[in-house]
Amino acid sequence: MRLITPLFLVLSAFFLALGLVLPLVRFEKLVFFNETPSLLGIVSSLWGEGNQMLAIIVTFFHRVSLRQTDRSSV
Repeated sequence: MRLITPLFLVLSAFFLALGLVLPLVRFEKLVFFNETPSLLGIVSSLWGEGNQMLAIIVTFFHRVSLRQTDRSSV
């Protein structure tokens, strides 16, 4: 049991990083982004194109959905 907890902590950090940078979905045709956007790519693209408010809203809703997921797993 002593080895499982640290292993899960390392794996959770690794999978969090993958979840942030890997594509969320694949689209055949997408106007504003490339065809396999990641969450960080979407937010940085919105921010870079001058849509800071929309980038903040996307980030906020992502954070809220993470909190809801954490509560439902307890």
